[in-house]
Order: sequence, then structure tokens, then C-alpha cells
Amino acid sequence: NYGQSDLSNVTIYYSIDNGLPTSYDWSGTLTNLQSQIVSLPTQTLSNGNHSISIFSSNPNGSADGNNTNDTLRLSFSIGDAPVVELGNDTSMCGGTLSLSAVQSGAAYQWSTGSTGGSVLVTSSGTYQVTVTRSGCSATDSRTVVINTIPSASLGQHRSICGNSYTINAPQVTGT
Repeated sequence: NYGQSDLSNVTIYYSIDNGLPTSYDWSGTLTNLQSQIVSLPTQTLSNGNHSISIFSSNPNGSADGNNTNDTLRLSFSIGDAPVVELGNDTSMCGGTLSLSAVQSGAAYQWSTGSTGGSVLVTSSGTYQVTVTRSGCSATDSRTVVINTIPSASLGQHRSICGNSYTINAPQVTGT
């Protein structure tokens, strides 16, 4: 309320994409420089660029003494929220793994600090990415365990002629 008098009722008009205005009658009490959030009915809009114009009329049932502050215009975009699926948690023996969240027109923030569409995993850990597109965000994470590749040694090289030779290998554990 930018007026000098308390506001007890006003008609609010709103128009989306320059369509026909819809009215909403508000009532309550607002003193000078006080504001209140007004929730308008939900609208279903297609993806793309849109605008909304909101203006008020007839404060307290009479003509507005200062109609220069009665209108708000706002442009906004609606897009599909990104869908992020890094896959199931993974355990592997050695090597590397590439995790990708690449989507057209998106920005990325990985738990590693990377801002690219994919990361190369070289060590065990939980990797998380937040993908943002058209003002909407989605997050996913994946835990990767990279186990050390087991090694085995059979000892010195030997030559065997004519007889058999028994090799005893220790038990190897790991995944």
C-alpha cells in the first residue's frame, strides 16, 4: 500500500500473454507501506516465453489518487525441468568411469567442482551433479567404488623337465 490511507479492499486484474484480464477481489487491512502476498489461481501454460501484467483498481471502492504505481509487468520463461539419471551405484576392479549428465542448454555443478556435462571418475566416492535448465534444477548422485586390481606372483621362473610341479597360490580376497 503506497497510499496515505489504510487499504481494506481492491480489485486486482491480471492478464497473461496479453490475454483478457481476469479480476480478483482482495479484502483485508494494509497500512501505509505495508504489503501482502496474494496468491492468484493456478494457470496452465505451455513451454516458452510468457508475460504477466497485474494492475489494481478501485482501492477502498473509490478512484485511485495515484494510479502510477498500480501496474506490474513481468516476463518469464517456462521450460521442461531437466531429468538427471547417473545410474546405479557401482563397484568395479580398477579403471575409470565416465559419468554424464549432458543435456541441451543446461548448466552443471558437480560435487567435484567441475561445471562440465560429464566427469571422469578415477577414485572411489559419491559423485553428485545438479543440472539447471530454463530456471529449473534436478540433482542425482552415484557412489562409485574402484577396488585395487589384485596381483599374484608365482615366484621365480622355473624350468621343469619330465616331472610335474605343484604350485600353491595364497588365497586372494577382494572384489
